[in-house]
Amino acid sequence: MREHGPTRRALLGGSLSLVAACGPLGRADSPDLGNDRELAILRRAINAEEALIARYKDATGRYPHLEARLAPIVAHHRQHAAALRRRLPPGVTPTPSESPPGRFAGRSPGASPVRVPAPLPDSPELALEALGSHERALATARIKQLRDVSAPLAQLLASLGASEAGHTVLLAEYL
Repeated sequence: MREHGPTRRALLGGSLSLVAACGPLGRADSPDLGNDRELAILRRAINAEEALIARYKDATGRYPHLEARLAPIVAHHRQHAAALRRRLPPGVTPTPSESPPGRFAGRSPGASPVRVPAPLPDSPELALEALGSHERALATARIKQLRDVSAPLAQLLASLGASEAGHTVLLAEYL
């Protein structure tokens, strides 16, 4: 008998639906970014997604048996990064960031930095916990970023934050 709460399939499907629903919001032909602060937040969000993708790749490299479970989450983060990149004005790159990915990824004006621990823990279970913790911190950072951006970017960031919160639940189920 299953415990109460969402299933993994529902979480993954919901996450994909959120990202797909945000597709039009993530286009370069969307309204221009509101200001330099919004561009900085967008760049940091892209760098945070890329740093998290690298963390998942590190985890699956160290613990290959987690690949099948983590691959859908990594795919979501690739979609997140692509949706964010589409919001960049033409000719603008996602870098530079004030801090390199992997150290204080996800940092934005008015928001606390999201620390990415340097080494992964020495067990797959602890690595999953660390990934879940990072997902939770990133979802929290997304909420803090919402007050500093335009409505279209806020909708995208909120959707990505919801997906990251779903990943936290999913990772906890894997333990």
